[in-house]
Amino acid sequence: MLLEDIRTLFGYNSWANTRILDAASCVPSDEFTRASLGPCRLHDTLRHILKAEMFWRSEWQCVEDASERLPDVFPTVDALRARWYEESQHLSAFLDTLSDEDLQRTMAPPPNPPETLGQQLLHVFNHGTQHRSEAALLLTDLGHSPGNMDLLPYINARDAGTA
Repeated sequence: MLLEDIRTLFGYNSWANTRILDAASCVPSDEFTRASLGPCRLHDTLRHILKAEMFWRSEWQCVEDASERLPDVFPTVDALRARWYEESQHLSAFLDTLSDEDLQRTMAPPPNPPETLGQQLLHVFNHGTQHRSEAALLLTDLGHSPGNMDLLPYINARDAGTA
């Protein structure tokens, strides 16, 4: 695994998060915190993705868990988007400090078995993909599909300078 691959995946992650937030911004404000499909609530799912990204970045940087200061409720998509943008900047700055060798560094957050930093980065990426797909299904059910969020459309948009 190479750092360039990780950067591509996290570029995709940011792009896909933006597509989900753009679709969520079409949901009326008074429905944003209530909209759900079965047990999946839109606000809670999006907040969960952000919280996980914040938690893991804090772990990797050995700093206080930033996710502990996350509000329980974001009143609007714009409020959530602003906080997510800030976190994306922190995560991007962290990725800029890494080398290919750093991805092989053993991490051992209790009670998990030792993992490498690269494996943890892949976990966060995959975790976001899972929950974005849940949010995308809910948004589609509400009539606000985020559209195609596969990796290749991101790479094509990135390469065309439109991502």
